[in-house]
Amino acid sequence: MARPMLSRPALASRFRWREALAAPPLLRRPPSGPRSWSPRWAPAASPELCERCLPRAAAARLAAAAGLLTGALLAARASRNASVLCDTGAASEAASHDAPLAPSLTWLQAANEVACGPKLAAFLAAVAQTGLPTDEAAEASPGEAACWEAALDLVRFADFAGTALVAQREAHDGEDVEPLGVMAAWLHGRFVSAAVAAGHVPSSWSSACRNMISGAYAFPLLSDSEIKTVALELGRRGVFRILDPLAGTGLHARLLREAGLEVEASDALPAARCPGGCGWFRVEPRTLELVDWKAWADHDAALLLSWPPRWSAAGEQALASFRGSFVVFIGDRGQWTGSSAFHAVLAEEWTEVWRREVLRWPHMQDDVRIFERRRWPA
Repeated sequence: MARPMLSRPALASRFRWREALAAPPLLRRPPSGPRSWSPRWAPAASPELCERCLPRAAAARLAAAAGLLTGALLAARASRNASVLCDTGAASEAASHDAPLAPSLTWLQAANEVACGPKLAAFLAAVAQTGLPTDEAAEASPGEAACWEAALDLVRFADFAGTALVAQREAHDGEDVEPLGVMAAWLHGRFVSAAVAAGHVPSSWSSACRNMISGAYAFPLLSDSEIKTVALELGRRGVFRILDPLAGTGLHARLLREAGLEVEASDALPAARCPGGCGWFRVEPRTLELVDWKAWADHDAALLLSWPPRWSAAGEQALASFRGSFVVFIGDRGQWTGSSAFHAVLAEEWTEVWRREVLRWPHMQDDVRIFERRRWPA
């Protein structure tokens, strides 16, 4: 199968700030054995910081992430006699948290010129099935083109992160998701911001995008500013801790932690433990029965339920087990999220005290709501 190539001449003139970020060398040699690992691309940092595209705080945070991520990859590579060559000079400079560096986005763009990861290949194939040429998507209106580019970067990074986690496990280093999670949160927020600026996720390729990004990151399209608003509303009600027992990839847990809340995330099968899965926060492998619900019964604790499955009792079980006073629910009124019994309990025992509409995938009706307990179950 021919490797898909993306043409971006039109984007070059629209995003001049990218020229300030230098692309790292992307060199690769064949694996040396059946158990060797070979990430298809690795991030690098540039000493040039373009303040027009990155807020100062975000740039500092991403600079630290770039150093941590590059250092983790280099350590894993050394321990496995790895097969990826990269610019260690730039990597060593990025390792300093105080250095005024921003990670280059061009390594994500150039990744497709080196190799197509499995998620990117699947995404482009799904888009092709709609009859939309990738060149046409890349050369659409400026807003839609920016959304397309941001989506490609998300999928490329998911491919990279999946490879990095496999490398860590093979090197017996555990799973250090912190640097990966920082970058993932920013890239996801960048995609949401681009879609908001465009007014929507372009419907011509939204289905393929939703299926890929929702599995690798999260179903709802929440920005970090919306998460911060949720944290602020919880703080006004005396809530500073939140439990996410259906955390999946842990993206929302990460965003809530970055917003200042104390977060505990768990899942019966964390996404990072699945083949090809991604994890953006430390999610403990724990079923709902093993959650210490008594530790979350105080008034300062809330339960987070983000897109609980429609054809499962997991959401209902978590709601019945929780003994705190507040629930943050991200989902719709029962079309795609939460069982009928879940929504019945929510209506009978809880009162909606706050709601925020967010960017939605086409044909979806989800939003963010905070509920306060109205009565206790018998």
